[in-house]
Amino acid sequence: MFARAAGKMIGARIALRGDHVPPVVRQQLGFCLISSSSLAVALTIQFRSAFPAYASTVTGIVLAAVVLFEIVGPLLTRRALVRTGEAKTMRAPLEAAPDADVLA
Repeated sequence: MFARAAGKMIGARIALRGDHVPPVVRQQLGFCLISSSSLAVALTIQFRSAFPAYASTVTGIVLAAVVLFEIVGPLLTRRALVRTGEAKTMRAPLEAAPDADVLA
């Protein structure tokens, strides 16, 4: 799991090295790629038909990793978008807007 995450982060940095991308975006893009795991599920299905003796072990490991990445991935994506300035955080729901009129 750590090798997959590191590969995505390093791969994103290397892929964007030649482009005119701000360094902060280049550093944070790998975090946005963590939760994409549909290929892992498809490969697990193929593996089950090719190697039925190891199917239950590999399926359990891969699906556990997919669940972990699908929980952690969106949180890391939000973190990366906020750090790069691509997403703005919202005010607290009960916080008054700075230009709101206060009724007395």
